[in-house]
Amino acid sequence: MIYTTDFIKICSSLNHLEIVRFLRGLEWNRVKNKNEELAVFQKIHDDDLFQIIIPLNAEYSDYGEMMYNAATVLANEQNRSVEEVILELMNPLSDIVKVRINDENIHGGTVLFEDAIDLFNNAKKMIQYAAQDAISPRKYYGSGRICDEVHQFIDECRFGQTEVGSYIANIVCPFVFKNENDKYRQMNLFDTPTDIASSLTRKATQKLMNSLGEIKQTIDAGEDVEILTDRSENTISVNFLESVENLNLYKTDGELDVKLKWAPTVDDNRSSIDQVKLNYSYYAPLRSLTDRIKKKSVEDTEVYVGRIKSVSSNEEIEARKQGMIRLVTISDDKKKNIRVKLNIDDYDQAIEAHRLGQYVKVVGKYENGVFMCNEFALV
Repeated sequence: MIYTTDFIKICSSLNHLEIVRFLRGLEWNRVKNKNEELAVFQKIHDDDLFQIIIPLNAEYSDYGEMMYNAATVLANEQNRSVEEVILELMNPLSDIVKVRINDENIHGGTVLFEDAIDLFNNAKKMIQYAAQDAISPRKYYGSGRICDEVHQFIDECRFGQTEVGSYIANIVCPFVFKNENDKYRQMNLFDTPTDIASSLTRKATQKLMNSLGEIKQTIDAGEDVEILTDRSENTISVNFLESVENLNLYKTDGELDVKLKWAPTVDDNRSSIDQVKLNYSYYAPLRSLTDRIKKKSVEDTEVYVGRIKSVSSNEEIEARKQGMIRLVTISDDKKKNIRVKLNIDDYDQAIEAHRLGQYVKVVGKYENGVFMCNEFALV
């Protein structure tokens, strides 16, 4: 290895209660032993017997070493690197997105500075727009705000240690849960399996892999990827497509490989796709569409400033995904009354602006007589 990492020190921070729960979820059998401060697990794999010993007291002087030994056995049983397993044990309730880029400028696990910036920025955007597409899809988000739910989810995600070789970035996506104050908290292995599997995290990662798979399949079939952005259900946004094309596909020798390491203890709501590979051949059809849609969006965009006359939405709060407002604007000394559709976060702002009588600005375009707002702001 060309770098050193103190894995024993890292393992000393592992939570033994979570690791015990984690092993049970992987169907390791706990066997009886005389020492109550040690948990012994066994598993038979391909006729080989594997045994893991977990210390139940973090005060042991060799706690970190014992946890590292446990990770090593688990890695051998799964035929994986110990680095991968330790990352997983540190994040026992997380889906991990592995984004691998490869081209002639990558040598021995190093990458050009600008390429690294592009990787991290666009990998973040790819997951962000996958989450947005999963809960409040649009064909093109324009300059409108990403909803607060997605922002809170992205704030919980982290970049893990990169892997040597072709450059691989590990993006750790913890499972999150919205509490009664509409704030997200990280879930743990002691939450109910149903709540975990239905969390925004799994919706986002499932949408990510399904979208990548559909993009590849559509282009391989010689079809226009715009059909994926025009659907009434399972829409893939142009913003998501753009984030993908910017992940190394613009280079003639560039390759992109996205792999999902599903949280092993969460089986439900997984995509049937866990790996998608793309190369430069997919760049042209993606770029052609995103340029076309973005240009048309700018040409069709209108801006209005005024005060809100009324607000309306679904009477059931839990069912609210969007809202409508009546906006009164003044143009050429004439009042204009327009119906504006807002996403739920902008609608919440609109309610407060209506109460206070504040002026607001909406940016968007008309569709079937309704102004579809891409950007909402107080002025």
